[in-house]
Amino acid sequence: MFIAITSKTLRLAGAAFALGLISGVAGAVLFSINLVDQLYLDRETLQSELSEAQSRINMLEQSLTERRTRVVRSVAVRLDTGDQHLTLKLANHARQLVEGLIGQEVASIDPGLVAAIFHKRIVRVDQGQFELNLDYLIISDTVTVSLTAQKASEGASNENGAM
Repeated sequence: MFIAITSKTLRLAGAAFALGLISGVAGAVLFSINLVDQLYLDRETLQSELSEAQSRINMLEQSLTERRTRVVRSVAVRLDTGDQHLTLKLANHARQLVEGLIGQEVASIDPGLVAAIFHKRIVRVDQGQFELNLDYLIISDTVTVSLTAQKASEGASNENGAM
């Protein structure tokens, strides 16, 4: 049996090869996009945790030298927007607002002042402007701030923070 290689069969073989190559590259790109997105999110989370830990260490060292009684050791921000990237960015901004409480005496913290920090706070991130509101506040060794975030109206002109 003879197999005749003609220009038509070469074109078909070349087209099949090109189609397979394009499909393979497209599949690899789609797989890589998910992986890159997850790695980016992990990196941002780790950078946020590192920044918080460094700040906490500095404040605690300063507090230790001053020999205060009961002091704030960490700040926890609870926020869920449904979008991990948005939640991370808004939580980082909120954490920066109360990061100065680390190392302070628990008895000297004014809860009304902390609550006022978040009352209708407008925060600008890549996804737009969002209004933060305080759900609850717990002040102890760990200051816990629970927030809700909603898209700010376009008319909101008093921007209290930018990220």
